[in-house]
Amino acid sequence: MKNMSWVLYAVLAMVGFGLFNYFVKLSAGKINVPLAVAIIAGTASIIGFIVFGYYKFTGHELVFTTQGLKFAIYAGIFTALAELFYYLMFLKDTPLSIGLPAVVGGTVVIGVVLGFVFLHETLPLLKIIGVIVTLIGITLLSI
Repeated sequence: MKNMSWVLYAVLAMVGFGLFNYFVKLSAGKINVPLAVAIIAGTASIIGFIVFGYYKFTGHELVFTTQGLKFAIYAGIFTALAELFYYLMFLKDTPLSIGLPAVVGGTVVIGVVLGFVFLHETLPLLKIIGVIVTLIGITLLSI
């Protein structure tokens, strides 16, 4: 079996994104959308700088390239846009149990396609079947 050291981080990311979705849904309609996006981004920045400071003062290697900076900025732009549209979706009274699977399903498809086309990641038949089964499950949750 391949190295599974990433699994703990994946589970923690799932929990984090799950709670993110839950709190976005709860706050939709109770706060101005651009203000909500700014608060989310600001809070995330504060936590990021705290962890960055911890890394710096504990002797971790800090990698920084202009290409890494450029891609991080792009990620920030698209995160802000995604959060904005996510809030707007929930303002239309979309249930979390429908909106979340729809967004996650689209994210899976877009991520797999981008990885395959631009990063030249392999996509063997078993993984294609896994993506299809996942999308079927997400579709069933959305019905």
